[in-house]
Amino acid sequence: MPHVELLDATLRDGQQSLWGMRMQAGMALPVADTLDRTGFKVIDAAASSFMEVLVKYCREDPWEGLDLLRAAIPRATVAVLGRSFVLGGGGGAGLRRSGRARPGVRC
Repeated sequence: MPHVELLDATLRDGQQSLWGMRMQAGMALPVADTLDRTGFKVIDAAASSFMEVLVKYCREDPWEGLDLLRAAIPRATVAVLGRSFVLGGGGGAGLRRSGRARPGVRC
C-alpha cells in the first residue's frame, strides 16, 4: 500500500497572507507545542522572502526566530524555503551564517 506523508504549511501560509512576511520571533511560539503534537514530520515555517523582510523592515535576525521555533518543535523538521540571491552568497551559501549551517533547521 502506498505511503503518504503530509507537510504542515500553517506557519508559512500565515506568514504570507496574514502578516505580510513580518511575523517576528516569538509570534508563532504560542502554537508551537500544538503544531509539534499534530504528528507532522515536516513543518514549513517560512517562505522565500521571509529572511529579506525581517532583516530589511523589522531589523530582526531571522535565524534567532527560527532557532526559537526549532527548539519549541522538537519532533518535526522545521523547513524554510529560501532565495539564495536575496540571502547572499549565491548557490545556497546565503543559508548559512558565519560559514556554518544552522543546526536543526533544514533549508
